[in-house]
Amino acid sequence: MMRQQARIGLVLISILLMTNAALGQVFPRPVGFVNDFAHVLTVDQAKNLESRLRSYRDITGIELAVVTVSSLGDMPIEDYASKLFAQWGIGEKGKDNGVLMLLAPAERKVRIEVGYGLEPDLTDITSGNIIRQYAIPNFKANNWPAGTEATVNGIIDHLGSKPFQARAEARAEEKRRQEEERARVNAEFAVAFKYIFLVVLALTVLFGPPVVFLYRRRRRNELKDLIKNSMDVGREGIATIRVKYLPAMARLEQLAEEIPLDEYRAANDKLAALPQIVSDIESNLNALAIAQEDNLSALERRLYALGDVLRGLARISPDAVISSIESKIRERKEAERKSKELLESVPKKVGTVRGKAIVDDRQIAQAEGKLSDAENQSKTVNPNWVSIYALLVIADNLLNPPRYSSDSGTIYRSDHSTHLDSSYYGGGSHDSGGSDSSFSGFAGGSSGGGGATGDF
Repeated sequence: MMRQQARIGLVLISILLMTNAALGQVFPRPVGFVNDFAHVLTVDQAKNLESRLRSYRDITGIELAVVTVSSLGDMPIEDYASKLFAQWGIGEKGKDNGVLMLLAPAERKVRIEVGYGLEPDLTDITSGNIIRQYAIPNFKANNWPAGTEATVNGIIDHLGSKPFQARAEARAEEKRRQEEERARVNAEFAVAFKYIFLVVLALTVLFGPPVVFLYRRRRRNELKDLIKNSMDVGREGIATIRVKYLPAMARLEQLAEEIPLDEYRAANDKLAALPQIVSDIESNLNALAIAQEDNLSALERRLYALGDVLRGLARISPDAVISSIESKIRERKEAERKSKELLESVPKKVGTVRGKAIVDDRQIAQAEGKLSDAENQSKTVNPNWVSIYALLVIADNLLNPPRYSSDSGTIYRSDHSTHLDSSYYGGGSHDSGGSDSSFSGFAGGSSGGGGATGDF
């Protein structure tokens, strides 16, 4: 029998513990507006503060609770304050006109929790300012009574003595007035918009067609002028090419002996194709000139097509063909002149550097190989002097001795790099700076509606 009763007792205790865990944190019952569970206030201080908060409640209807706790356990102070606020039901039901000041000396934290009904009057920013101005300076010095009283005074001074019901009615009246003003402005705007729309519509009906007609006529005239000018440019370009064609062919025959056969044939083919190309371009111009369509889209298409024709015409030029050939002739003659100079100077340079032993033997051998190739090519029927000159330049560079530094007497290298050690900067370290504070306040919402937290 005793064992059965013991088992029943254990089951009941387990059920009770599970129920408490499900319901969450269980807080002590409040003993008034001042609940000094951390014992940081004297009896007289607690009584005086209690009397003041009761009087403030009677005048304004606002319930301001002061709570000190010996420990928050493992809960953040925001969660502790929110749950305590909800479990105690601070403020009137339906009005949410309560304020909680929670002090945790052991964790060195303080929080002001605000009900929804007072959030417009005691905002998170204001709560944070009160904590930073009144609570933290005193609590940091472990002056709990002074900090508590100063914080309460800061809250009361900000809220004032106006009854909460009057505040709520004033806010409701202001909200109603704003809604009426918004409705009036919207109605006036709707009427004004209607009149503006009618005026714009009337102006569009009266002046729209003439304006569109005038615009289209002006645009059509502009396109016609552009087309005419493009036609004139195209015809002038065709005439110029035809005038220059025969002189270019004659000049090509004069240069035939000075250029390789493959270059002559390529240039001759380009010039020979010009008459047919010009004839095709002229046909396109004539076709565009006799087009009868006169609407804007057709004129724009004609102008675009003319642009393509003119771009094609600009890419063909008898003078350009001849200029390219003459440029290559000048390049070959200059290469021939310089090559003949190097064919005389490089062999002498080989003997000089070999006798003084100032150049590596492998470089001398490479230079002699390049020189031999250049000499062999120069003896062919039609030597390529550009290629010969390139070989001789390489040979000449291989025979140059290494350069020396003028101040150290060591061989100069091009891969010098500059290294800056810490002494360049004075050997010091850089600190990014910043401010350090042992306490700070930050705002955070909760089930109470809002508030702020401070560390000290």
